[in-house]
Amino acid sequence: MQCSYEERSQVLSQVRENTVNDLSLENYVWAISDDGNYPLQRNSQSTLGAIYKKNNWVFDLDLYHKKTRGVTVSLFEFANQNVSTVFSGEAFTNGVDVLIQKKRPTWSAWITYTYQDSKNRFSGLNNNAFFPINSNIQHAISFSYFKKINDFSFTARWFAHSGKAFSSINEQTQVISFNSENLSPYHRLDLSGSYEFQTWKNTTFKVGFSVYNVYNNNTVISKEFERRFTNFSDLTEGRYVVQDFNSLGITPNIFVRVLL
Repeated sequence: MQCSYEERSQVLSQVRENTVNDLSLENYVWAISDDGNYPLQRNSQSTLGAIYKKNNWVFDLDLYHKKTRGVTVSLFEFANQNVSTVFSGEAFTNGVDVLIQKKRPTWSAWITYTYQDSKNRFSGLNNNAFFPINSNIQHAISFSYFKKINDFSFTARWFAHSGKAFSSINEQTQVISFNSENLSPYHRLDLSGSYEFQTWKNTTFKVGFSVYNVYNNNTVISKEFERRFTNFSDLTEGRYVVQDFNSLGITPNIFVRVLL
């Protein structure tokens, strides 16, 4: 059993600049705290965990809670990308990490599960209500298996997670509500194998293959705003559409390594 608690503060804050432009970028800049737009950032974090090992089994459980005050975000307006508004607020993260593992001399298998709830709240945004952060993935689970047969090694991993949150805009290109919707869940299977041998000069060779996304699952993993220029008025009044970005399809690889 283990537990911890800590409090920290810092005068240098990482500020998110949400810029809606031709590339739909999200930038991160550093700013020194002041008495105005960039307050002193303070956070507290508590963790509670336990590890149990018996008969080649490992059970690991971790729970954590983190709260941050003085979070700052700079939003560039849709209609005028040269005008930005700075918002200050707070954030929290609640999470659970679980690991179950079984190890034997020639193979091992493990399951991991992560629950994460990360949200922000800024004064003057989203009716002052909490909303998920852009990168929040609430549930993620993976199953992995490793097998070694003489000089051959094989690995299989199945991975799945819930969809990221995203915001939607109306016909006037205004955000209806921040990160109130979620993408579809994403999952994939990865396989790999290798063979290792030595030459007469004690040089070790390793050859192998890997296949990413074996069953070629094609899922939307990100939605971004893309500006369109169709007529002259689009130069002064921004018009945006939502652009979908899909996951990478099946990707086979082969490799050769030389260890001298």
